[in-house]
Amino acid sequence: MVTRRTGFNPSPNKQFRLRSLFVNSVSTKTIAIASMGVGVFIVVFSRVIVFPGLEMILGIETLVGKENVSYQPNGNYAYTNPGAMAAWILTVSGIGLMIAASGAVILFRTRKRVG
Repeated sequence: MVTRRTGFNPSPNKQFRLRSLFVNSVSTKTIAIASMGVGVFIVVFSRVIVFPGLEMILGIETLVGKENVSYQPNGNYAYTNPGAMAAWILTVSGIGLMIAASGAVILFRTRKRVG
């Protein structure tokens, strides 16, 4: 036989739950806005900052293919296939868009849950 205790409430009081929900929503909103900012930054600067960074990390032959790089006598190089470079830039921009979209979804779900 199960007996019930009257006046016993195992859950925290309402004020604590509201405060906890507010703190969680503020930190979730901060993460969402930060991820949206990072995603937009990646999209905007993918050609200027991200691609040269990938070039230094991975190497130009890895990015566009060894057959698509023409080395000059002075040590510079030129791309002979701009399509390979465009594919990398579009890939990096797509990842940035996905990060920004996930931040927007998190922000929307947080607003819906709190409001």
